[in-house]
Amino acid sequence: MSSATITSARLMNSTPQTEEQDMVRKVAVSSFLGNFIEWFDYASYSYFAITIALVFFPTDNHTVAMLQTFGVFALSFILRPIGALFWGSYGDKKGRKAALAHSIMFMSGASFLIGCLPSYSVIGVGAPILLLLLRMVQGFSASGEYAGAATFLGEYAPTSKRGIYCSLIPASTAIGLLAGSTLATLMTANMNSSTMVGWGWRVPFLLAGPLGLIVLYIRTKLADSPVYQSMNDALESKGAAAIADAQGTAKNGMFAPLVELFCNHLKALVISFGACVLNAVGFYTVLTYLPTYLSDTVGMEATQSGTITTICLSVPTQCSPRAWPRIWPSASTARYCPP
Repeated sequence: MSSATITSARLMNSTPQTEEQDMVRKVAVSSFLGNFIEWFDYASYSYFAITIALVFFPTDNHTVAMLQTFGVFALSFILRPIGALFWGSYGDKKGRKAALAHSIMFMSGASFLIGCLPSYSVIGVGAPILLLLLRMVQGFSASGEYAGAATFLGEYAPTSKRGIYCSLIPASTAIGLLAGSTLATLMTANMNSSTMVGWGWRVPFLLAGPLGLIVLYIRTKLADSPVYQSMNDALESKGAAAIADAQGTAKNGMFAPLVELFCNHLKALVISFGACVLNAVGFYTVLTYLPTYLSDTVGMEATQSGTITTICLSVPTQCSPRAWPRIWPSASTARYCPP
């Protein structure tokens, strides 16, 4: 066999593998960036809370203004469970790709529109109402991003490297928060109060627009996950009767999966719920409210409190996929995401 023939054979065998690796990289990048945008926007709202209170809730009582500001932040979480059910069901019916493409559109679009909102002094009570509505849209769409991206990436990742790939999701969370804290600290240090109230606070929200378009473009070029495609193929192979049954189930909504969840997986659900609650309470108390507490209650300058928060956030970013094999050698083969 000639060398040219051998080379051609190797190229033919390597092409499918190369295409698969490229697809996994694109999925990893889009999952990372989408989750980054989500947490960058959440960080921006909390780290600019003092300024947002002045823009949307002007009052002589600063404590009341801050309570209203964080009240809007908290109310957006009401739609998270509803959004999770919707996006989970949508992803099962229409595909992971479609769910993630639509969720990033809603999330980045709502963030961009927050940056365009007029202040209370311009349209009165309509300003905080619009802020609340857009925050609700953020909460609804963001609930499909974190879990959806983790599922999509976990289904695409090679089994031997699933832990490493899925660790991109929490890594992007930490980096998004770090970027938001860093930007807020730098802007606070270099802008006066009137500039921050006038337009400075809008910058991080406006950045969500072009970033979201980039992620959307990447996701439109992706194919749906192999797991989802195999599920569809298996369904089609069962014939028209199975398809009719599946369509009938789909028309009944998303309640059948919920019944299965509560009946067959209640223990795992309670454990997972409790672990997430413990994590969320500490997370939002320390990393979200901390800068405001240090500035308003302790009396630190905003730049100092922002610097402390940024330093704290730089620690979890070290738990990136590149560092995992050194910290925990078995992480390269561990499976943190469901198959």
